[in-house]
Amino acid sequence: MTTENHQGRMTMTTKLNLGDKARHAITGLEGIVTARVEYLTGCAQVSLQPQGLTEQGKPFESFYFDEPYVDLVERQTVANRTPGRTDGATAAPGRNGNTPAPR
Repeated sequence: MTTENHQGRMTMTTKLNLGDKARHAITGLEGIVTARVEYLTGCAQVSLQPQGLTEQGKPFESFYFDEPYVDLVERQTVANRTPGRTDGATAAPGRNGNTPAPR
């Protein structure tokens, strides 16, 4: 489904929100929606982060899937704890007066 935004461009509407629990229809992988990407071509993808830890105590790897193939399992399983911009961008080299990034 597409809608027109305030600039007259067509954009995808989403059925999933960050923090929702979702399942990929083809692989069955289930996890929390941690990111959403919309490309200029109109393709929208979501990142699913499986819950829990590996045997080594590390978080499972997250995976990106095309949004139409991802189904909602449960709304807002995880709340957005950092609304707005986080401090991560200010610490990156080349931003906000820090050492410039290599060219």
